Amino acid sequence: IASGKANVIFGPWARTEFFMNVGTGFHSNDARDVVMNSSATTLPRAIGYELGIRSKPWTWAEFLATFWLLDLQSELVFVGDEGTTEPRGKTRRLGTELSARISPVECLSIRGDITYTDSEFRKTGDSVPLAPEFTAFSSVTTHFPFGLSSTLQMLTVGSRAATEDRSVLLEPFTIFDLILRYKIPVSPPIGRLEAFLSVLNLTDTDWRQAQFLYESRLPG
Repeated sequence: IASGKANVIFGPWARTEFFMNVGTGFHSNDARDVVMNSSATTLPRAIGYELGIRSKPWTWAEFLATFWLLDLQSELVFVGDEGTTEPRGKTRRLGTELSARISPVECLSIRGDITYTDSEFRKTGDSVPLAPEFTAFSSVTTHFPFGLSSTLQMLTVGSRAATEDRSVLLEPFTIFDLILRYKIPVSPPIGRLEAFLSVLNLTDTDWRQAQFLYESRLPG
C-alpha cells in the first residue's frame, strides 16, 4: 500500500512558526479482521490534514496548537456479543490539540496536553462507538542534583459514546502516577544505568479502562 506525506512550514517570525501537513496511510484496530477477511476494507485507506502553530516565546517555554482532520475509508466497530469487529463505513474525525512545555527553572519541567475530537460516520452522522473525545495529560518533573528525579503525571479520559446514537455514555476517569528515576554512576564501558520505581494509580481510583456495551446483558 503506497502512502505519502507533505509538510510545509512558514517562519519562524518572533520565534513562532505555522505549519501544514497532509498524509495518507492505512488503518486497522483489529488484526483478527485482517487475517480472517482478506477484503480491502480490513486495511482501509486513511488521509489526514493538519494546520498548526508552534511558538517558543521564551527559551524556557514552548506552546503548540493544532487543528486536524482524519478520514477513514472504513471503520471497524467492536461487536460485543460476537467478540470481534465489523466494518461500518466511512468515518471522519475533527480534532484540536493544545500543548505546553514549560521549564521555569533548571530543576523543574512542566508538560500539559489537551485534545478534543469529534468522530462520526460520514453517511449517517452517527457517533463512532468507543472513540475518545476529551483527553488530557499533564506531568510535573523535579530534577535533584544527586541523580534523582521524580515525575507526577495525570491522565484524563472523558466520557464518550458507547453507541452510535449516544444513548449510552461511558464513564470518564482520571488517574495519577508517580515515577522515581535514579541515574546510577557507572564507569566505562557501561554508558548509563538507571533505576526506576513507579507507583501506578497513586490515589487508588476505581476506574474502568476497558468499557463496552453488549446488546445481550443482565438487567441493570
